[in-house]
Amino acid sequence: MTPLSIAPGIIVVPFKMRKPVGKDDGTAGYVFESHVEGIEEAKEGSILRLKCGRRLAVMEGAKTATRHMDNAMRLRNNAVHYSAKNDQTAASWLKLREEYEQPATRGDIAIVHRSLMCIMEKLKL
Repeated sequence: MTPLSIAPGIIVVPFKMRKPVGKDDGTAGYVFESHVEGIEEAKEGSILRLKCGRRLAVMEGAKTATRHMDNAMRLRNNAVHYSAKNDQTAASWLKLREEYEQPATRGDIAIVHRSLMCIMEKLKL
């Protein structure tokens, strides 16, 4: 499971979050690399300590989770090196990153709620 660089400075790291329910069932959840503060060993798997103060349980051991984060750091370093060559592109991506790190507004939540309601209606839930 390889970290994904969505844009310079925006890297998501996949972690196994749950046991599969059926065949071809995805188990990965993605966490922003910049929001992980630390990793702790747990009875089953490990715990990601997030900068917001929350703790997120993952089904991978601390050693594997640390390896995922190390890979994300390598990807970040490569992206920074690449971005330095393309300053104009990097500036636009950094502006986009600042926008996505803003707190969600009531309007944002209303849009997500409306979309979920449409999906539920189509699925007849």
